[in-house]
Amino acid sequence: MALAGILQLIQQQQALEERKEERNQDLALQLLSQDIAQESRLKEVELQGTISEYYDLKKEREEVAATLRTEYPRLDKKFISNNFAPIANTFEGVAEDDMSNLQNNIDQLITDITNLKEVDRQLAEQKSYYKGQEQAIAGLTTLVDPGEFETFVEEYEEKFPGRPTAGLYAAYDAGTVTTYQRRQAATDMQAVSKASAQSNWEGMRTMAASDEFEVSDYTENELLQAEISKMISHDNYQDVINYMNAEPTGKVKDVFYKMFPSLMGAMEGHVQSVDDIESEFLGRTKDTHVENIINDFLSSIATVKSNKEAFILYDEQQALLTNKADKEAMFDVMEKQLGKGDLYEGRGGYKEHLDKKSKFKPEQPLRVSLKEPVLESYTATDDQTTAEQVYEALDDISRYEDSGVSEEGLSGREVMIGPISALMGGSSMFEEREEWTPGKAMFGGLGSLDVGFDSPYYDAFYNEVGDQFSNLMSEEDPFGPDFLYSGLPEEHQIPRLIRERYGDAVYESVYKIADEAGRNAQIKEIEAVLKKRSGEDYWDLIRALDAIKE
Repeated sequence: MALAGILQLIQQQQALEERKEERNQDLALQLLSQDIAQESRLKEVELQGTISEYYDLKKEREEVAATLRTEYPRLDKKFISNNFAPIANTFEGVAEDDMSNLQNNIDQLITDITNLKEVDRQLAEQKSYYKGQEQAIAGLTTLVDPGEFETFVEEYEEKFPGRPTAGLYAAYDAGTVTTYQRRQAATDMQAVSKASAQSNWEGMRTMAASDEFEVSDYTENELLQAEISKMISHDNYQDVINYMNAEPTGKVKDVFYKMFPSLMGAMEGHVQSVDDIESEFLGRTKDTHVENIINDFLSSIATVKSNKEAFILYDEQQALLTNKADKEAMFDVMEKQLGKGDLYEGRGGYKEHLDKKSKFKPEQPLRVSLKEPVLESYTATDDQTTAEQVYEALDDISRYEDSGVSEEGLSGREVMIGPISALMGGSSMFEEREEWTPGKAMFGGLGSLDVGFDSPYYDAFYNEVGDQFSNLMSEEDPFGPDFLYSGLPEEHQIPRLIRERYGDAVYESVYKIADEAGRNAQIKEIEAVLKKRSGEDYWDLIRALDAIKE
């Protein structure tokens, strides 16, 4: 082969090698371009994911914060956002492939969410803690009142300084009742305390009404005895407490404690309970509440023309207060506003005003004054007088034979017969009364010597029975000795003699007439005693009625 041919082959071969190299370079460049494009896409996807994570975290933080704001409206803002580092310049440098700001803000969001969830956990624990302590801090009404709750929160803050307390408030608000419901519960419990205090007072009055009780046994001071008797005559314990609170020396209360130590202590305890319940209900608003009542009172007495008007208004307004000191303060401001000096003692003073409420009658024994109100149950009606109602009440032996009515001052159940009359009548020296009842026997006897003394009923009854016996014997033999014999027996024997001689049927007709005569005589006597309203007969009647009252 010629040289020229060899050179040509070499050139062709070189050309092939060059083209091959070019193709390899083109492929490498193409592959490099593909790699660069893929890496760019991966970075873009990564950036988009990071940005998406940022926005998701930001949304989650807001959602957690919003939930806290909703569930715990009393949560201080500092526990939600004030302590968070600011989120700013998030995307600065991203274009230059600098992701540091974006990543730092993502880290901050994660920290914020973690902190918010920790606050949420603490608040949830507080709610559980409060529910566990609720009954322990609940007051007298078994309801947690605002004042009690605020004290509980203060104690919690002392125990755990720096912690939020919104969880406690959320639990309290979730279980709290309306003011109306709390007022109703407080009123119901106060009613129990008031009823108990009234029962204690009635117990004292019952003891004072007994025959054995004498005020003089506890104090020799006659003026003080009169004051105490006036107090005991009050029906309502609140009037007594009002008097004792107003009385500046405290001597009356001291003697009451001497006379009735346990009952006085119990009554004042129940009075204190009423104030405790009121204080619990009002909580920290009590001072304002008292101030408003006193200011209203001062306004109401600004135009009064007499002490009496002022005292009436004071009685009405002080009843709105439950605390002794508050009532005394109201009395003091009344004295200052009226400008008349001491308004307690002296003519036209508050003590005189209180005394007029008393039902005590110095001309009667204290025990009579205390029991007199029992007559209110026996007011006259269209068909019966008061005396008739009283008589029938005492005469109802089926109901009152075991009533505990004292038989002192009553005709005895048996009457003594003279020895000669007993011998002639063929009986013992005692005859049983006919249908004995307190109504028939009232006003008989003499002190404790009841045997042999007739009441107006039995006096009229036996007189009528004697007349009927004479009539029966006269009709039987007008001219015989029976006519004379009818006047020989003692009158108390005659009912038995009529039964023996004429039988039960005849005696029943005699009894009916004699009973009506006795009834009329007894009612007439009751009317006279009630009109007189004094004396031992009146006391005996009041005592008997009191013993049978329901």
